[in-house]
Amino acid sequence: MVPTDDDHQSETVGDYYQARAYLSGFTGSAGTLLVMQDEAYLWTDGRYFIQAAKELYDGITLMKMGQKGVPTLLEFLTQHVQEQDVIAFDGETMTCQFVLDLEKIFKLIIKLNVWI
Repeated sequence: MVPTDDDHQSETVGDYYQARAYLSGFTGSAGTLLVMQDEAYLWTDGRYFIQAAKELYDGITLMKMGQKGVPTLLEFLTQHVQEQDVIAFDGETMTCQFVLDLEKIFKLIIKLNVWI
């Protein structure tokens, strides 16, 4: 999972935190990219539907948040994550609430890897 956020949850992030744009092509200021083994998805809100549709690299599915029939990222994960799967993300860029929600939904064993 690659969110738009930086380690301060800033509205505008610096170049160092532009991984989502680099991996997906989408340059909007709000969105979360989920890369799976054979598929990739980008969740963004209505402000960016047109922009995302134009910018996303081939093979990435646009998930239009708030639209009927489109699951939230957490709902999608509950439908697609298998018992032995790994959910990876930069812990500095995810909100504490999101991690707590993941932990609650999946009863996760959280592994922390720290590189200095």
